[in-house]
Amino acid sequence: MSAAAAARTPVIVLPGSGCTPTRECNFYAWFSDALDATRYDARTTNMPDPHVCRERAWLPFIVDPSGPLRAGPGRVARECLGLSAGTAGAEWLELEARDHFFTPPFRELVELLDRSCDAADAAAAAGAGTTTDEG
Repeated sequence: MSAAAAARTPVIVLPGSGCTPTRECNFYAWFSDALDATRYDARTTNMPDPHVCRERAWLPFIVDPSGPLRAGPGRVARECLGLSAGTAGAEWLELEARDHFFTPPFRELVELLDRSCDAADAAAAAGAGTTTDEG
């Protein structure tokens, strides 16, 4: 993995039901490629149980530490974008900011991601400089 790829923020893209193979359905190939052209690393793959999208199939797949939605060893996606059934999948996750979006125009979506990631980075930086005095 190049340094540039490692520096990009990983984002899980969860499709709607029936979208299989995912990149061949609707706009997912274009969307993933367009997202990859920004500061984000789109994690898009075929989902198990793609027509019914059962939580018992999707959730273990999404959080699998060695699964295809991971951005590499030790790298967990901070954001999750969902469409239709994918929005429900995003709600099952315990991501840092618990953000998930429906489908605003692409530029607006990237701006929302930027604001969310920047705010999370600022909060983490502010928290790193504080200590608690609990005893």
